[in-house]
Amino acid sequence: FDVIDFERARKKKIGGYLRLLNSPENIANEFTRQQFRGGDFFNMLPLYESLTLEEVNRRLKEHIRWDQLAISLVVSP
Repeated sequence: FDVIDFERARKKKIGGYLRLLNSPENIANEFTRQQFRGGDFFNMLPLYESLTLEEVNRRLKEHIRWDQLAISLVVSP
């Protein structure tokens, strides 16, 4: 990722998280989902804010096997 795309995506995640806090029902649903996954819903904002481009690019290199990706094109007749 480049800096501009990374910052845009990071800010979008932060905005989505903050919008979610406007609804008690959404808070409860997301809190429960995070608990079942071993996460902490109320730690998400600091996590998003501290995320760096270098960390994201490092994780991509660790977890994605670029030589094993496939592309599929669906073309209508």
